[in-house]
Amino acid sequence: MPSARRALLAFGLVALVVVALIVFRAGAPAFVLAVGGTVRADLGEGLFKVLYWAVPVLLVARFAARDLRTALARLGLTRAFFTGGLLAFLATLPMLLSMLESVRQALSSILSFDGHLPRFDSYSILGTAVLGPFGEEILFRGLLVGHLMAAALWRPAPAVVLSAVLFTLAHAVGGIDLPMLGSILIGGLVFGWLFVRWQSIWPGVHLHAMINFYWDVSPTTIGVWHAVALVLAVAGTEAVKSTGSASVKGTGSAGVESAGSAGK
Repeated sequence: MPSARRALLAFGLVALVVVALIVFRAGAPAFVLAVGGTVRADLGEGLFKVLYWAVPVLLVARFAARDLRTALARLGLTRAFFTGGLLAFLATLPMLLSMLESVRQALSSILSFDGHLPRFDSYSILGTAVLGPFGEEILFRGLLVGHLMAAALWRPAPAVVLSAVLFTLAHAVGGIDLPMLGSILIGGLVFGWLFVRWQSIWPGVHLHAMINFYWDVSPTTIGVWHAVALVLAVAGTEAVKSTGSASVKGTGSAGVESAGSAGK
């Protein structure tokens, strides 16, 4: 593909994401009100991301690919679903333990009315920990990173960085909170890196969902544990990938030795 065409394709992908962000800013408030107002704001936002981000992304990917399987593979939807879920669960165990400790402390002091049990709002959890992460990951990682690499032939690093920057801008609402935006940027970089390493959005979707879940149900006790979860996800991925590479190399070496022995 000529470099000019690749540049145009990259520009088009970025433009699509920017348009998606503008549509979100313009249409999400009215959509949330239609779904159920502020009581179900998180659910409305999650539904909006699926309907106005995920569905158009699927249509664009199918149009750009020669067949449905290629489209789904470019979006990272065809592999590592269960492995990604296991990785996310193990990486967020410290967040779970922190939440359980808060439950224990709350129950032990409940008679003095100074305990704070985690809250479980099914609408909020559905929006922030199920629908929202899928809509965001398929837009920023599946569409942007996946197609910048597969179609525009970008290297992974710039594609991941660009997606993380746009992902951060999408969360810049209600003023500039630099520590929070910095945390979101790091999360975006990790989610993009997971997409590249696994060639799948599912590890990022699961990790994103579980981090959001723990933040939603117990925001005052999670602290820095979400950062620990990101580090553990990276470490776990590297451990799995390095073990797999070593196994492949070992199998290859054994095959060469066997061939040599047969030759003798």
